[in-house]
Amino acid sequence: VAFTGDAHRLMMPISLLLQQCPADRYEMLMLSDFRRSLYLRGIDGLGSDFPETLERIRMLVPAPSEGRVVTLGTSAGGLAAIWAAIELGLPRAVSVGGVTPDEIGEQVQTQGMSASGFDEAIRRNAGHLPEVLLVSGEQNARDSRKAQSMAGRLPATLISVPDCANHNVLHALWSRGELRPFLARLMEPGAVSQG
Repeated sequence: VAFTGDAHRLMMPISLLLQQCPADRYEMLMLSDFRRSLYLRGIDGLGSDFPETLERIRMLVPAPSEGRVVTLGTSAGGLAAIWAAIELGLPRAVSVGGVTPDEIGEQVQTQGMSASGFDEAIRRNAGHLPEVLLVSGEQNARDSRKAQSMAGRLPATLISVPDCANHNVLHALWSRGELRPFLARLMEPGAVSQG
């Protein structure tokens, strides 16, 4: 389940990313927030707020017992990906350069909104939280700070992409020919080590 960023991409054109995801191993549900409200105002056609949207997503994706479902969010979709995995009881959430609840007050589109439900979800699901992977470019200080901040809220593994100063980590990996194995590492079962 992929939550795009404000540019309605996954840090690169969706078609390029999908070419790195073999159809015999992956199925994708791609979600975009055209209001640019960090998904807090929901997704048109799915719900008028994030909790309502999550209930609709729950009906669209297989139950965790029927197959491995992972969330992936880039930039503005990072918080939604983690929150969705927590609420849906999924095994893993991946946030690449993702926003944190602290950034809600900084954006014009989310002024006056709250992500207090995120911290409540963490408390409610303590003991069965997903494995959370927080990806940032090794030389991108802002994204590294955001990852550290999010890791202060819930258990997470920080993954720092070497020799990358870009916010656009996935495109940087694609341009180096490293995206396909990186995505496999993030999405497929098994332990994911730091760095």
